[in-house]
Amino acid sequence: MAKAITAFGDKIVAKKLEADNKTTSGFYLPEAAKEDVKFAEVVAVGKDVKEVKKGDKVFYSNYSSPVKIDNVEYVYMKEEEVYFKV
Repeated sequence: MAKAITAFGDKIVAKKLEADNKTTSGFYLPEAAKEDVKFAEVVAVGKDVKEVKKGDKVFYSNYSSPVKIDNVEYVYMKEEEVYFKV
């Protein structure tokens, strides 16, 4: 069972999204060739976050902090560390 995650203040917690393991031409990439994609789906937002909502997919800065909970990779960041959302 997944644990409930709560963010406080201007913090955002997001689940890291996996890099695509296939090129646009259909070739599969080995694990070592994958890039570290800075793209994640928001799972919790603090009460002071204004522009980002739970469920948004965001591209974030390198300054965001990674954390692993129950073998799932998350990142937590301030709202200002989000470059854009999709």
